[in-house]
Amino acid sequence: MNRITEIEIAGRKYPLNFSIKAAKAVANRYGDISSVGEAFTDKSLVEMMDEATWLLALLMEQGAAYKKIIDSEDVTVPTKDELEVIMGVADFASIKDKLMGALLAGMKREVEVEPDPKNAEATQGK
Repeated sequence: MNRITEIEIAGRKYPLNFSIKAAKAVANRYGDISSVGEAFTDKSLVEMMDEATWLLALLMEQGAAYKKIIDSEDVTVPTKDELEVIMGVADFASIKDKLMGALLAGMKREVEVEPDPKNAEATQGK
């Protein structure tokens, strides 16, 4: 199952991963995982940008950790402070969509179904 999504910032692609560790950090910050959407509502633009860069830095850090553990690939990702330098205000709208996509990818379940030989026989015409 591939939960990793990507985001491009300043011409470079970075992995995003909504891992258990990230989910715990989100729950600690917002009270519950399902409350993460509140980070982008009823707040000033500055507060929303702070939340977006915090969440983006977290998911990028987890994406880099995943790549290192699973793919033996060292990926250097910018910190929250560095993100605030390399990103512009205009980037904010697309970042919110990418963040929500990464969160959904991390929560998506994949169910693998194995055929039951009994059912296969019952559906075969004799």
